[in-house]
Amino acid sequence: MSRNDHDTNGNETEMIEVLTEISRVSARMARNLKIFAAHRQSREGGQANVEDE
Repeated sequence: MSRNDHDTNGNETEMIEVLTEISRVSARMARNLKIFAAHRQSREGGQANVEDE
């Protein structure tokens, strides 16, 4: 019994789509955390340094 390196059932495409969405959500979360940290720092008297992406 040999193992195929390529999945022919469409699971590979679905996995790519899921990983792409995970990447998008992760990027959005990182951006939101960066904004949150800048707001928090400015409330505490520090200088915010946030770049728009």
